[in-house]
Amino acid sequence: MDIYQQNILDHYKNPRYFGEIDDADHTKCLENPSCGDKICIATSCKFFRFSGSGCAISMATADILLEYVIKNKLTFRQILRLKKENILDLIKIDLQPVRLKCALLPLEVLQKMLAEIEKK
Repeated sequence: MDIYQQNILDHYKNPRYFGEIDDADHTKCLENPSCGDKICIATSCKFFRFSGSGCAISMATADILLEYVIKNKLTFRQILRLKKENILDLIKIDLQPVRLKCALLPLEVLQKMLAEIEKK
């Protein structure tokens, strides 16, 4: 198993940002109907957590994405500019097209939530 697959498994088994925020200002959930992955992301004063259920790819990517956003103190605008390539750079594994949807679900949830916040 290569180091990048180990990273995915580590974030899947030991997520750093998994959990609920009781007094969340905003929460957004999306589901990937093709595989059943469900990701919810909540925020309160730029504090993020995710919850949900799904495959190792979707759950680990959610954790890795939030770790990246928090550690780099990304602004909403910077988060909204993230693309598929950014996610692939973060997780560093090759994915089949079907699995790509799993990896991109957390970004989609986060960006849709932030877009809704900006509209208010």
